[in-house]
Amino acid sequence: MPISQARIVDWDCTHCGEVFSRLSWLAIDAKERPDLRGQLVGTAQDHCPICERVMQRAQPLLVLRLATVAPLIVARDSQDQMDPLDTLGELVSDVQLALSDARLTVPGPALLLSFRELEAAAGKQIVHDFEVLLAGSSGSDNGNGAFV
Repeated sequence: MPISQARIVDWDCTHCGEVFSRLSWLAIDAKERPDLRGQLVGTAQDHCPICERVMQRAQPLLVLRLATVAPLIVARDSQDQMDPLDTLGELVSDVQLALSDARLTVPGPALLLSFRELEAAAGKQIVHDFEVLLAGSSGSDNGNGAFV
């Protein structure tokens, strides 16, 4: 079973009220499918085929192994107050099963991001940016590189 998984999900147009079923990625493992990294940009929006306005994605997105400093990411609409891992339901169990021994490379807890933040992270060199952040921090380090 692949780690990266797509499903047919409903997208609702808040402008004209139409509901459209679309194939949408719900879990993307950047190590398994590096070709899907580009799918992370623009994944939160689509255009309504009726009124052509922008529709916002309602389903959270599980992203694994985008970078060693961010091995597990859950992206969601910034207005969504529900727990995205609960919303993803059995997909989380399916992904854990598919990861098998590779689960050790995906420690928790999940980093919760908005879709906009995920898009920014996908287009950047996360490891380099994190190293720059650590090198520039002062007084927030406990001596071994871990934040307290």
